[in-house]
Amino acid sequence: MVNTVQLNLYYGVHWILIEGNKSRIEKSQRA
Repeated sequence: MVNTVQLNLYYGVHWILIEGNKSRIEKSQRA
């Protein structure tokens, strides 16, 4: 059984990575 804390950490890390990639792509497109 998966812990809700583990699940929150997993999704949190993935969300941060996705958001970071989005901002990085936007910056490179502007340049």
